[in-house]
Amino acid sequence: MCSQMLRKIATTSGLAIAERAASRTTKPIRLRALEHRQLCTYAPVLAPADVKVGDAVFCHDGRNYFTLLIKGIDRDLYIIANSTGFVNGKIPIGQIFGKVVNIED
Repeated sequence: MCSQMLRKIATTSGLAIAERAASRTTKPIRLRALEHRQLCTYAPVLAPADVKVGDAVFCHDGRNYFTLLIKGIDRDLYIIANSTGFVNGKIPIGQIFGKVVNIED
């Protein structure tokens, strides 16, 4: 499943990834753990308990869809950042669609 399909699923059904989904990275990589064109497998995020600090998640930051790190939790908002530490902002659980559970070449 490509990134466009993940974005389509995410935008059409809200909390979208109901089963595991996979996507190859195509944009400049935001995480050092991921390299260009690696296959990422995402598990659904169905509740706040599914996400913890340090998880890599597929999310919408208000402008774009990225795989970013959860750097912290501030009440009901999740602080997302790239691997260099740049904080992209805070998002609610409804903008987190899946978390990375496996990375393959």
